[in-house]
Amino acid sequence: MERLTPRDIFSKDFKTARKGYNVDEVNEFLDVVIKNFEALLEENLQLKEELKKERKSKLKQGQSLSNSNLPGQPLSNPNLSGQQSMPLPMQDNNDRMVEDLMRRMERLEKYMMGR
Repeated sequence: MERLTPRDIFSKDFKTARKGYNVDEVNEFLDVVIKNFEALLEENLQLKEELKKERKSKLKQGQSLSNSNLPGQPLSNPNLSGQQSMPLPMQDNNDRMVEDLMRRMERLEKYMMGR
């Protein structure tokens, strides 16, 4: 699937039919979609940065724990104590979000064409 940007959404033109949709209504809706999409992209970038910082922090913790072990003792695994860390599928979330937006736009277009 093609990756969309807010500019792609903004510049998308739809053809009108004889009993087509209300252009102003669709444009207003697309303005909301663009703002939400931009906010989600910004949030995604922030979350990626937070994840990077957390991974670095956990890596440093793991190194300090392994350095503090006495000879002859087994190394402790920070991932085994309590909570397991799970990778966040950021790319999958973005793809799902774009697909969801496309489905919503298609439904809106079908709804407006049926009026």
